[in-house]
Amino acid sequence: MNNLIMLFLHMQKKMLINILVNPCLFFIFLNSATAGTSSHTITFQAKFIPGSCDITVNPPSINWGTVLASDIKQAGETGIQAKDITVTYANCSGLGISPKLSVTGGAFTAGIPLFSDTDAATDSDARGYGVRLVHKGNMDTPLDNKDVVPVGQPDMQLGDLNGTESGFSASLSCGSNCGGTTLRNGDLTARVTFTFLYE
Repeated sequence: MNNLIMLFLHMQKKMLINILVNPCLFFIFLNSATAGTSSHTITFQAKFIPGSCDITVNPPSINWGTVLASDIKQAGETGIQAKDITVTYANCSGLGISPKLSVTGGAFTAGIPLFSDTDAATDSDARGYGVRLVHKGNMDTPLDNKDVVPVGQPDMQLGDLNGTESGFSASLSCGSNCGGTTLRNGDLTARVTFTFLYE
């Protein structure tokens, strides 16, 4: 019995000495048992485009002033008082695409497409008259809403467009309906938007 008591006391003393001598081991053991974790997810995003280009339209607006309806009727489809429009390209970069210009705006058909805004009370109250818009690369084909005009060459380097221009011509016309009874005099407003496209 005494031997057992002495052995037990000896083991307790040895354990106490280990704890006193190696407190770091005891602390590490406890710490590892209670350590937590923390995490955070980061999201990466990017949009890759084949190219881009800034365009400038000159002049930004055209005002024909007061025009005799009889002059427009006499001119027919080709219209009168043609005005030049230039679209200039700058800060173009990209490669391997086919650049284009999209033409959008309110339009109607009078044998040929003509641009005129008639949706709001503040827009055109004239009827049957509009703006005949053509690309100078194809003067015989009036442009319509959502038409697309090629620019440069397919698969070109867009940087080659910098400083170049696309030419257009705008005139007042009543199309092939100049003798129609639906013609009405009044104010004409037409808004056309040029948009650079890359494909």
